[in-house]
Amino acid sequence: MIPDPQSLIGVGVLTFLGLSQASTIPTSSDSSTAQPTTSTQAVPPPVPLLFGVNGPVLTDVIADQSCSPDDSQAWYPATAGILANINSSGIQGLFDQLSTTGSITTVKLHLLDGGVRNYSVNYNEAIVNGSHVMGNERAGWPAALRSAIIQHHAPGVESYRLGQGLAKDCMKILTGLDYRADQVEEVDLWSIWNDYGPDKHSYVFRTVELGNTKLAPEHDYGVVQVFKENKTVDLYDPNPEVGRRVYQWDEIVKDLDIVSWPVDLNQQGD
Repeated sequence: MIPDPQSLIGVGVLTFLGLSQASTIPTSSDSSTAQPTTSTQAVPPPVPLLFGVNGPVLTDVIADQSCSPDDSQAWYPATAGILANINSSGIQGLFDQLSTTGSITTVKLHLLDGGVRNYSVNYNEAIVNGSHVMGNERAGWPAALRSAIIQHHAPGVESYRLGQGLAKDCMKILTGLDYRADQVEEVDLWSIWNDYGPDKHSYVFRTVELGNTKLAPEHDYGVVQVFKENKTVDLYDPNPEVGRRVYQWDEIVKDLDIVSWPVDLNQQGD
């Protein structure tokens, strides 16, 4: 079931944790004054922390998955938790007052530099494996919000993937929320790729502490695509200055923290 577009409007303001604080900026100072003059930059007031000072934990997000996809307020905590795991560099606040025209829902991102970016998702195309993702798990307006964040940080991600509802799967890539390939046998990567692609079950590679390849140490990379023919992998780095790049598997495999795959994060912490 696709949620009523009217229920998506005017939900409120979702502010990234720790980013909505008034900043005091020194503007001038000389030897005759003890205190520099300051100017205060006006920013939106912060919303209450939904998950405490340490941010969200997986159980907080999972607990809200039983909510009705038609209840936008019920999905608010789960969405906040998911978005808090995204690289929020440059984003001051996410205003979830969505505007919907027909099947197109537009989300506004308010950036730290004062600019505003608009991103859209097409409800009619939001279908995965024959079902409408907007009315499925982590669905409705959160899917539109996640799509906007992904488009902002990953401009190289094909728009058709987002439009077809794969924003949910791209988010799994960026956060490792469902599966993380902490360790994976090389043979498994190639043999079961057909069952665990970004449009099915996404996964993330984490690099070792002291690496010597092109990958950053102790860093998560989303696996966007695997090319079995020439043994290369298309990885996404949440750092917007890096983004998506294709690497030779043989050149990076030594720096990947490889154990067993997939690891279901829902079962961790016992």
